[in-house]
Amino acid sequence: MRNLLCSLLVSAVVLLLTATACGAAGARQQNAGSGVINNENTVIGVMTQEYIGDNIAEILAIHYDGGQPALAGFGCKNPEAESLNLTVRSGIQQLYYDFMANSRDGEWIEIRSYPFTSERYLQIVTTAAVYPAYGTDGDMWSYNFDKQDNRFMNLKEVLSELNLNERRLTRQVKTLYVPEVPSLSVGEVKATGFLIIQGPSGPITQLLLTVVLENSAGEPWKRFFAYTPALNELISLNSQCLFDPYDMDQMSPPLAYQQAPAH
Repeated sequence: MRNLLCSLLVSAVVLLLTATACGAAGARQQNAGSGVINNENTVIGVMTQEYIGDNIAEILAIHYDGGQPALAGFGCKNPEAESLNLTVRSGIQQLYYDFMANSRDGEWIEIRSYPFTSERYLQIVTTAAVYPAYGTDGDMWSYNFDKQDNRFMNLKEVLSELNLNERRLTRQVKTLYVPEVPSLSVGEVKATGFLIIQGPSGPITQLLLTVVLENSAGEPWKRFFAYTPALNELISLNSQCLFDPYDMDQMSPPLAYQQAPAH
């Protein structure tokens, strides 16, 4: 099962690199165009939403008004929104299709998505895990769109703005992590996404992390965390529902977090 997910993720990474290159070209084309793109009606919508057997596939995308005059020179396409959608389509959606075509008996996949809409940003966090699984919460990504600047936001740029690299990030996580049991310690730390959230005095960045917790009494486990540099805060995320359901968009048809029993 791990080998299957690893091979699927390798394919997704290759496609993601291609999509990133296309996005850069699209941004250059957009800068050469005329007129201001209006994102007043740009929203988070569904690319694929299926619940087949035990499988969960919640794959979201950006929907926009392609009929506005500013997009006429781009074939009625918004280059930045299309770059984001291509990243989703060639990455997580292709991973889902590959799994459904090649999965073994007794395996299932859960792709869960969490949408956030604010006045300026459209943000999607997506997780994927193949079950049965031991030793991992799965993988996590974010897709962030700035409506005001009409921009598919980039994790590398965000990390640069925060003056963080892998070494500094790992050091911060190790400082803040409080182990549930003494045998646990922080191993590899990777930033895989981010959210722009409301802080005490304005927008701040929350980094989404996968953290390998080394266990001196057993096997390691890859877990989901969120780190907010401005608040010096590290929190563990529940892989079955990463965030408070009331903080997220209420989609129709409902996503998995909307269908969970209230606590």
